[in-house]
Amino acid sequence: MSIERDHRRAAIVALLLTALLSLPLSGSVLAAGQATPATTAPSPTPDPAAEALDRAIAYLIEQQADDGGFVGFEGVSDPGTTTDAILALKAAGIRGVATESLISSAIGYLEDAAGEYASSGPGQAAKVTLAAVAAGKDPTQFAGIDLIALATAPVATPAAGTPAALVGPGVYGDDLYDHALVLLALAAAGEPAPAEAIDALRATQAE
Repeated sequence: MSIERDHRRAAIVALLLTALLSLPLSGSVLAAGQATPATTAPSPTPDPAAEALDRAIAYLIEQQADDGGFVGFEGVSDPGTTTDAILALKAAGIRGVATESLISSAIGYLEDAAGEYASSGPGQAAKVTLAAVAAGKDPTQFAGIDLIALATAPVATPAAGTPAALVGPGVYGDDLYDHALVLLALAAAGEPAPAEAIDALRATQAE
């Protein structure tokens, strides 16, 4: 009987050796009798930029009024502040944050308020243009308004202190800020900027 048990043991050992030899040789196969230690997935590394973005979006949401606009310095919805918020939300959307509904309601407010605000100056019209393009709207037909025409309309009397380079043909608005905003709006809308407009901007840059 002992010989029979020895044969059985030998057969079992042979089967085990065959099974072990059939395994791929890798670092995961340890010496016989040793268990493979369990591996623990590394904990995710905090992303400071993502956390800051989440806090910024949370703050923006708190500033959006029931009418879809974003609250300005006077505590009520403001078209200028709303255009800035739309651009910020669009940028956050590019990073993967769900901002479509926020932008949609903000654009709804802006469509109602754009007429008076955009007509108040080229810079204001340029800001609304940037917001409209960010929301996928046609700036030449935004709430029945041609924002590009308003942004590029000549200013009869430049503001006091306007640099000489920003007075004359090809200059938008009555200061450098307005002029730069209009150039940004033209680029966003896919409209060409006249060479003299670029030259005027270049002439104001310090050496």
